Amino acid sequence: EASTEEGLERFRRTVTRTLNDYFWLYDSDPLLSGYDVVVHEGLEPGPEVGEHLFQVRVAQREGIVAGWQQALEYLAPDIKDRISRRR
Repeated sequence: EASTEEGLERFRRTVTRTLNDYFWLYDSDPLLSGYDVVVHEGLEPGPEVGEHLFQVRVAQREGIVAGWQQALEYLAPDIKDRISRRR
């Protein structure tokens, strides 16, 4: 069984991580909008768009993607080809 000190330390880490994530979300603009996902992924508006936005937001928080183009490429590896054909 965990001691009171160990329990408090786990609680402190959890609160710190939660607050860090909250303030990061508050301070950082999303890389994509729902419109971007609908247009570039060819999806209909709905829950799937939200799932894609969440995936990109997590990748952004983890430092995997840092820009609009990277976010689209993260969602669909072949998106770069589709974007190039549109230009």
